[in-house]
Amino acid sequence: MEAFLDNEDVRAQLDAEIDDLLEASERPTVNYAETRPRPDSLNGVTQRIETGYGKLYVTINEDENGGPFELFANIGHSGGYTNSFTEALAKVISTALRSGVDPNEIVDELQGTRSPKVAWDKGEQIQSIPDAIGTALRRYLDDEIDKGIPQQQSLDDLEEGAEGSASTPSEQTDGGGVAADSVGEGPASSPVPDAADEAEPDQDVTQDLIAAGESPECPECGGMSLYFSEGCKTCESCGWSEC
Repeated sequence: MEAFLDNEDVRAQLDAEIDDLLEASERPTVNYAETRPRPDSLNGVTQRIETGYGKLYVTINEDENGGPFELFANIGHSGGYTNSFTEALAKVISTALRSGVDPNEIVDELQGTRSPKVAWDKGEQIQSIPDAIGTALRRYLDDEIDKGIPQQQSLDDLEEGAEGSASTPSEQTDGGGVAADSVGEGPASSPVPDAADEAEPDQDVTQDLIAAGESPECPECGGMSLYFSEGCKTCESCGWSEC
């Protein structure tokens, strides 16, 4: 046994393993925050925000102390890249909220994020989908919306009610809070736009690209004027074509 340990190759291997163990023990350990467990039911409020990519529905559910516990967002284009990006961003925000991150810091990170298409909502310029989510969270934190009394309603119920009263002017303004069902993992379906909310003719092509999961942004000039020509995406601004 002593002869085995006296072997130079064996000692070199043992010294290397000991050095690795000592180095690992000196590394600082990171204590990651644990997310709070989700209750079976939560009360929340849903806001509708106008964006350059369509109407965004943001639902914020509260914890037992009335603070934001989780957030869900839906842009209404099921299966498209815009909807998947929006859903993923909302999940990350929910994880941060459940891990104890200050919601005001989340607002600071999101607001001001720019994109090629902008819109106006309640007198504020909405520069992107992240900016819209940050705006919705800020309005919630600043009590700029009427949270009302929690009711067991879903987004489908809200849309059906809106269709039934289409002939009557609504007092609800974009960005205002409406009660929403918060049982489960968030809004289960995409909102269906009213006939009055249909896109303008010059927006139809862009919305078709988004709904098909395609980016409407030209990779050459960055313009939002792509359209399908003979099966190929073509830019109306600079003439770029993918074919």
